[in-house]
Amino acid sequence: MNFRPSLALSLILLMVNAPLYSRGHRDPLNNAEIEQMREIADQPPLRMKLMLKFAESRMVSIDEARVQKPSADRTKLVHDFLEDFSALIDEIDENLDMFDRQRADLRKPLKLMIEADTRFGAKLRALKLEGVPPGAESDAEDYGFALDNAIESVDENISTAREMLDRQGREVEAQKQAEKEALKRKK
Repeated sequence: MNFRPSLALSLILLMVNAPLYSRGHRDPLNNAEIEQMREIADQPPLRMKLMLKFAESRMVSIDEARVQKPSADRTKLVHDFLEDFSALIDEIDENLDMFDRQRADLRKPLKLMIEADTRFGAKLRALKLEGVPPGAESDAEDYGFALDNAIESVDENISTAREMLDRQGREVEAQKQAEKEALKRKK
């Protein structure tokens, strides 16, 4: 092969840094959750409901971690659960876009999602008002950033879900109306 030195160097740097990059980004799902997602990968409504269940689980984990005895581990746990929660909500939003392009009917899970996002947003905003847990003042910036990201993710997701639900509702009504018109013409 006739590689240019810069291309060869780039490939070497990529191979060396790839493991470092992958260590910095955790998967918000555990192995059991990943397997559950695989089992229903071709069923958009069930997939969305399952992802909401996982996000709800992370909210419970955040609450549980916050009531632990003050420690650096507690703050890190809350921070990590907030990041996992944000990643899940972002993944839900990406899945909504993908399923929307596939024209999947998600009206039922979208209603559930809007309700869940409303609860999530209220809980996250209450956490923000409470401030950093006692004993975690040194981590305030990092904790606050993760919390702000979680709130932003929920706000974006609820906006996407509301728009999609509204549009899908209009499309279904238009289709029903067209079917009625077609029946009238046949008579």
